[in-house]
Amino acid sequence: MKIIETNIEVDAPLDVVYSCWTNFRELPKFLDEVHSVSRRGGNQLRWRAEIFGATREGDIEIEELIPNKLISWRSASGARNSGALEFEGIDFNRTNIVFCLIYEEESAVGENSTNDWEAFKVLADRWLNHFKTYIKQQKTGVLQRY
Repeated sequence: MKIIETNIEVDAPLDVVYSCWTNFRELPKFLDEVHSVSRRGGNQLRWRAEIFGATREGDIEIEELIPNKLISWRSASGARNSGALEFEGIDFNRTNIVFCLIYEEESAVGENSTNDWEAFKVLADRWLNHFKTYIKQQKTGVLQRY
């Protein structure tokens, strides 16, 4: 099992940041490898993405939603993983996001699980940076997909 944890501070209110992340159908706007996310009923979501050149899809179960605080999930099908996003308001217009992903050591990138960890870490950092740009553009009214 491998664990990736990274964080970023964004210039947006806590409730706005949390709302963007819980509007699951909108995730492809800033998670560039994610092609689609749809509800399957209850607290299950179906996702489709192209990760490291391979098309993947699966179901996740939202385990916990604490408004303006936490989103946690685990895989229900597909690659075995779980994770969480934690949100903390720094002040009225700034929010810290902590992203944590726990995944099985099956190789997703190549032969070496160390390479997998590094590649997933780069991907997680890029997703958070794209979100930071997305939320900034949303505030200015200039939106584009990454």
